[in-house]
Amino acid sequence: MASADGAVTARLPETFMWLLVPVQSSPEAAVEWQASRLTGQEALAARASPKLRNDELLVTGFAATRLRLRLDRVAIKQLVEDFARYLYLPRLKKPAALLQAVRDGSGLLSWS
Repeated sequence: MASADGAVTARLPETFMWLLVPVQSSPEAAVEWQASRLTGQEALAARASPKLRNDELLVTGFAATRLRLRLDRVAIKQLVEDFARYLYLPRLKKPAALLQAVRDGSGLLSWS
């Protein structure tokens, strides 16, 4: 039983090696699925997170200047909702990343 359990554990990373990510280039464009092959023997989430960050499909921090460009067109509350809803916008790890960008940006001299 222990041998079978070890074999299953060893084969799981080989079995789950494709990362499927929904992408959308604009609000009018159709949603497409982007497939990326994952490598390594770590847990699925440990392999997927770095891959998503490297491909800029998961944003853990958001630059204040990029935020300013978006804020010129929409309110912050609406922006938080839009990032969670629309696939053509960067995927933020959590809403706090957007709020930190607001804090960082408001401290810049060029943020007028």
